Amino acid sequence: MGTFITSGDRTFLTGITGDEKSGGIGAQTRAALATLDTRLNEASVDRRSLLTVHIWLADMAHFQEMTAKWNAWIGNDEPPSRSCVSGGALQPGALIQVVATAASPVANQANIPVERYGLVRGTGRPTMCLALAHGNWFTVCTLASDCSQDITGQTRQILADFDRFLGEAGTERSKVLTVDLWLKRMSDREAVENVLAGWLNRDQLPAGSCVRADMARPEMLIEIRITAAR
Repeated sequence: MGTFITSGDRTFLTGITGDEKSGGIGAQTRAALATLDTRLNEASVDRRSLLTVHIWLADMAHFQEMTAKWNAWIGNDEPPSRSCVSGGALQPGALIQVVATAASPVANQANIPVERYGLVRGTGRPTMCLALAHGNWFTVCTLASDCSQDITGQTRQILADFDRFLGEAGTERSKVLTVDLWLKRMSDREAVENVLAGWLNRDQLPAGSCVRADMARPEMLIEIRITAAR
């Protein structure tokens, strides 16, 4: 399952699941990633071209087993920026669904550079980068490091990390294009948007989404992804 469309510098791949949904999370993860390989091949690129991957899980209890399969699949390749939450409605029987973007054949032929920031590797940790720039486009996605704080504190931590990565990539808050929020409690939305509006110094937030979801640990209240021009 899954489709792709290419526009300019990027290829967008959506609704990726495995063809077989009777197995457990390990089997379904392998099958979904095999489908992703197939779709990338059909788009005339491969996993080394991946820029972002967002993973929906039916249950966050599957996170570690899924991550082990992900790490084996990525191997020593340069990893994309990855996010993973649970709580969304998946296809019937599916335990995992994947949405991804990749550099297009046009971008690869033009040698448009990919820069990665905040590389994450290690036992029990997902192989990924926190931030990534592709030519004039930048994205960063992360959670708070100190989850003992309330929603305001966790949001401010994330935004402080964003400032650091934006600076490393040579861009800034004023160039933020989209904001995607995953919240454990939708009742926190107004507080988060107030902090974001102050950080961006604008009343109207950029385009984006806000979805209720669970993160890797129960104390994690929020995950945010932004994209920006540079």
